[in-house]
Amino acid sequence: MNSKHSQPLDLAQFEGHTPGPWGVYDAHSTIQIDPPGKSGERPAIVLWSGFDGNDMSVEQNRRNARLIAAAPALLAECRRLRAEEARLVALLATAQALRPSLLKDYGAVPECVLDFCNRARAALSGASL
Repeated sequence: MNSKHSQPLDLAQFEGHTPGPWGVYDAHSTIQIDPPGKSGERPAIVLWSGFDGNDMSVEQNRRNARLIAAAPALLAECRRLRAEEARLVALLATAQALRPSLLKDYGAVPECVLDFCNRARAALSGASL
């Protein structure tokens, strides 16, 4: 998410993309992003010839190409983090559901449970992807 008011990125829109890892083939004035095992061959995933006449430096174009080539790995990491977030939300819900029982049986909620709930809430408050 790019701000607290925006919606999480819809990852379903990327289903069916060319599998990674993608590579960057740099031939001086042409940069292309290639599927696995196709370095410098056509068809490319992305092909920049002469960097489309943009006014960015060659090094900035190369960095942009590396970022684009990392898209499959970044998508996989985003999916992994969302799954971890869902797991933490479920754990937090379980811990919170135990609180009444702990209060009834022991007269208090153990400090470690309170600490876990507080840290999980804090971690999840800004962690939506």
